[in-house]
Amino acid sequence: MLPTALRIGFVFVIGLLIGCQASVETPPPPRETTETETTVTRSQSRARTEAEQIRDYALAIQNSRDRIEEAANIQRLNDYLAQRDLTFTVNGERALDYTKVQNLSSSPDRLKVRMDIYRGQQPIQSFTFIPRDNRNLTLIGQ
Repeated sequence: MLPTALRIGFVFVIGLLIGCQASVETPPPPRETTETETTVTRSQSRARTEAEQIRDYALAIQNSRDRIEEAANIQRLNDYLAQRDLTFTVNGERALDYTKVQNLSSSPDRLKVRMDIYRGQQPIQSFTFIPRDNRNLTLIGQ
């Protein structure tokens, strides 16, 4: 038989090994996973209407930061209208007293311009803006 001290030490070492083994973290066994594929079907996105596209061009013109950006935005709108064979009318008045102005691009006054856009006789979109530089109106024949 083993002396008592040796037996206690032996039990202590065994207990320590068992205790250490129990504290070791082992990864859990892999779970069975089921992958579910979710398919979201959306209705086909509708094509943007001409009115919506023209509105975007109008907003770009109205929100131009300077005369150069305004000229570029007016040119983009003019190109869009020409590509789609759309027609338009442009009317202007002095912003101060609402007097109708004939030669918009050469007017020294601050103007309020209304642009009406048509497909044939059918109105599509209308908008108004105050030009940053009246000379930019030559881009639309004014």
